[in-house]
Amino acid sequence: MQMRAPSAAFAFAAALVCLASAVDAQRRGAERKRAESQRAEAKGDAQDSAADGKRKDTIVKTDGSRLGNVVVVEATIATIRYTLGGKPAALPTSQVALIQWADTPEAFAWAQAAAARGDHDNAANLFLESAAQSERAAFKQDARFLGAAALLAGAGEDRARARAAADALTAWLADFPAGFRLPDAKLALGRALRTSGQHDAALQVLDQLIAAAVDQHWGVVWDARASLEKAMVQIAAGKTSDARSTLQSVVSKIDAELLTARSPDPELPDLRLRAVVAQGEAYVDEKDYDQALRYFAGLSGAAAWATRAAALAGEGEVMFLQATGDSRQATGDSRQATGDSRQATGDGRQATGDGRQATGERRQDVAKLRQAQARMAEAHVLDSANAGTSAKALYYSAKILLALGQSGEGDDYRARATDYFNIVCTEYATTRWAAAARVELKNK
Repeated sequence: MQMRAPSAAFAFAAALVCLASAVDAQRRGAERKRAESQRAEAKGDAQDSAADGKRKDTIVKTDGSRLGNVVVVEATIATIRYTLGGKPAALPTSQVALIQWADTPEAFAWAQAAAARGDHDNAANLFLESAAQSERAAFKQDARFLGAAALLAGAGEDRARARAAADALTAWLADFPAGFRLPDAKLALGRALRTSGQHDAALQVLDQLIAAAVDQHWGVVWDARASLEKAMVQIAAGKTSDARSTLQSVVSKIDAELLTARSPDPELPDLRLRAVVAQGEAYVDEKDYDQALRYFAGLSGAAAWATRAAALAGEGEVMFLQATGDSRQATGDSRQATGDSRQATGDGRQATGDGRQATGERRQDVAKLRQAQARMAEAHVLDSANAGTSAKALYYSAKILLALGQSGEGDDYRARATDYFNIVCTEYATTRWAAAARVELKNK
């Protein structure tokens, strides 16, 4: 007996079930990771205390190894200087991924916790408070940077707040022109200037960062990070053709590095995917939705699951924007038709025809929203590596619920949308979708 292929409705329902299960699994996984992190930190604290009664810093290297029981005394863009067992030592900064500080003011731990849950405003204040309370120059430098970065993360798309973050980052760069976080600060400043609408200044900062990445051998990863942000500035400035050229250059450089490097940076595939997706999003910003759909459809057959997931999320975004745009136009047509009906009986007949057309357009909008909903659900299920894709899928899943409303999704549609926004804010706090979700929650 020949089995029939599952219907599209069945596949969509299955994807939604998988989406709900994946969301629950993510929440449980995050809770488990937090518990494990707390146990590991407590164990590390006990070991440090047992060594000499005082906690020590830990240097995390780029290869994942850790150098513990050290006291970092200086952190510059070239060298990390520290003492180990009372003896001075040093590491090239290129080998260092992170410094885990010990013996910090209590405010620093509270700041980290606030940042982890997406409470960036409190995090910024607490990071700056901890910097003021400490006597350690290397720690103060890092805490001040983290405070400025938290200001930017909390700004979202608010221009005034982004300008305040840009001022804080500019002050940090002036005080620590050779600081350990120099590339991070330049990248963050470029983003803050873009968000505050200072596009020319942003491009100047990012061009400086790109040149420094090449001249000082910081690696392709920093060239790619800065170039991606430069493309976002170009899109914001309306220079989408330039942005696509920048993004294509990023993809080419990363491809060359992945082919030739003995041990390429593990972040490069993610940066490549972001550059590929951004090329489609440039069409979205131009409102060339047909071309955007063709672009993302062309990616849907990619071998990598992450690319397929990103393509589905891209298609879903375009369909959502098409549907909500058509809906606004239909509403406008209905208002015009009502006005015409007051003028004359003949115009009233025309108005009735316009009303039928608006109704038809509304049905098409709902169908388009359902298509977008299915793609977002499938994108989230397929995605296992890219936080940006999952965050985007959940964000638009919430927006679609709000667009379909009670008639399409039942009485609890707002509560479900709120749940999705909250997950984006807490589980994907560092993505741009978290900033957008926070705006939606404030505007409820």
